[in-house]
Amino acid sequence: MSLMYYLGPLTLLILNNLQFRYFILLILLAICNDVHPNPGPLKFCHLNARSILAGVDLEKHIDDQYSLLDDIYETLVYTNDFDVIAISETWLKDNTREDALDLAGYQQPICKNRASRGGGVMLYVKEEIGAIHRTDLESNDTELLWVELRPNNKKVMFGTGYRPPGMTALQVDSFIESFSQQTETVMNENPDALIIVGDFNDRCIHWDDRHESSEMGLKFYNLLNDLNLFQLIDEPTRYTDTGASLLDLIITDSPGFMDNIGTMPPIGDLDHEIVYGYLQIKVTRPASVRRTVWHFNRADFGELNQEFLNAPWNAGLMIYDNINDLLGYYYMV
Repeated sequence: MSLMYYLGPLTLLILNNLQFRYFILLILLAICNDVHPNPGPLKFCHLNARSILAGVDLEKHIDDQYSLLDDIYETLVYTNDFDVIAISETWLKDNTREDALDLAGYQQPICKNRASRGGGVMLYVKEEIGAIHRTDLESNDTELLWVELRPNNKKVMFGTGYRPPGMTALQVDSFIESFSQQTETVMNENPDALIIVGDFNDRCIHWDDRHESSEMGLKFYNLLNDLNLFQLIDEPTRYTDTGASLLDLIITDSPGFMDNIGTMPPIGDLDHEIVYGYLQIKVTRPASVRRTVWHFNRADFGELNQEFLNAPWNAGLMIYDNINDLLGYYYMV
């Protein structure tokens, strides 16, 4: 006798049902070890922080006070779920406490700090993505941080840079040479993709204009062309009362694999737009869980207490006898 004889006609009907077989297929895919239920592109962004810990009292716990990291979490993590967050002008020192920089869901940030005031770059990478700080590629005279990312066993070289304004002609040439040497070394490793983001203060309105307001002129523009690299942002990223400039860049060797390139409004009291993009390479990530984040350290407790005092609590007691009705009334209050 065949197996189908023992299963019976009802079971045969179920097995022949297309919807049922599709349902079984989904279950098998979900429990299979090498198929992740929530793959997606590598989502990255850059912002100029102009001091990531501005106004923070490091003698107190970071959770007990407001910091720019609160806005970073709310906008870049909770709302946009970026895998990689690059930050320039961190203004950090080497002795900054690590716990002051914690960002839930991300590894400890990889930093390149400046010995003097200002500058500095850093990178947050999600916990599930392999990341190696490639100090062997860096130089002390250029604020350019290199990290090797390993999403799904792919090799993505990610650079974060900052070039301060006010350089002399000699300093500009030194920066161009250092950037060129480091980038060529990275490209010789033949990564699956190369991405460089940062604030390079190459003042222009559109990337293909003559860069007449930039102290680098066309030197940086021509360098990227010579290296066969592509700069993807083509709108101003900083607006002031006197004008607008394209300062924050996304540079890559793989424009065909880039998607959803753009800018978003500044966070907090910053004046630089955030630049972002998606690299079309599968990233294994946990299923996202949306939750409400309450910024208790920014609450106006005086006003809150006054609202509690003015609320018509006694009216509910006079109107309702049933405890459930009374509870519903208090919810509405």
